[in-house]
Amino acid sequence: MNYADPKPQIFNFAFTLIEVSVVLAISLIIMTFAIVGISSFQSSAYLDTSLEVFISDIKSQQNNAMNGVVNESGNTSTYGVHFNENTYTLFTGSVYNPNNESNFEATLDGNVIFQNITLPNNEIIFQKGSGEIEGYVNGLDSISILSPSGEEVLITFNKLGVITSL
Repeated sequence: MNYADPKPQIFNFAFTLIEVSVVLAISLIIMTFAIVGISSFQSSAYLDTSLEVFISDIKSQQNNAMNGVVNESGNTSTYGVHFNENTYTLFTGSVYNPNNESNFEATLDGNVIFQNITLPNNEIIFQKGSGEIEGYVNGLDSISILSPSGEEVLITFNKLGVITSL
């Protein structure tokens, strides 16, 4: 009778240095693409969020002027928005006063900035009752918003304060 060798066979499995290096290189490449994709998504999200809040604030100021909302002095007034590089200020009255305590300053998210502001005095003022833009000048009616990734959105207004292009 022939019996098999009773000693169990031992298999030695191991990875070579080259195999480990290839797997690490592939993993790093995949992670690099993922990080780049996430960062551009984040930049786009900052721009979209800033744009939505900004447009909402513009429409709110126009609605306040149209509906005759009473300001802090108890009168109905004009309402406006003043622009700086990465902030804008909501104010009441026909003249922007940076020292007025009732002003509300909003900051754009995530290094998003205003660029190419062609509005007179860097502001929009909505007339009481009609909501039209005071001192509207055709051609001086737009503002750009720029994201850190270089994506730019141009916002153009007409005399009635309506956003005509976005």
